[in-house]
Amino acid sequence: MLSWHLPFIRAIAATTPGRRVTFLAPPSSGARELLVAEPTVAEVCYFEYSGSELQRGINLIRLVGLLKHGGFTQLWILDRAVAECPSRKRVAASGSGRHAAKVADIEARQ
Repeated sequence: MLSWHLPFIRAIAATTPGRRVTFLAPPSSGARELLVAEPTVAEVCYFEYSGSELQRGINLIRLVGLLKHGGFTQLWILDRAVAECPSRKRVAASGSGRHAAKVADIEARQ
């Protein structure tokens, strides 16, 4: 359910120099197809986070790699499950490779 994300995506994009963001989501979200016409989304990158405990660990390492090589200067977390877990926030922020990475906790309103 990406529709609740749009106001946040647009507000975050408005704070960036290019007025566009890269959106990370699991493949099951269909985000690439749903956000194809959204002008504030420059790119959708898929990452997987489900599976066995081992697979989730491997997926987390892949996500950290994606963040490190993406050249991101800010990181905004729009997922309540990640935002509510301090260790996940630390891993996500450190994965960006930036000490000044911003991690925003935004609760889903359904």
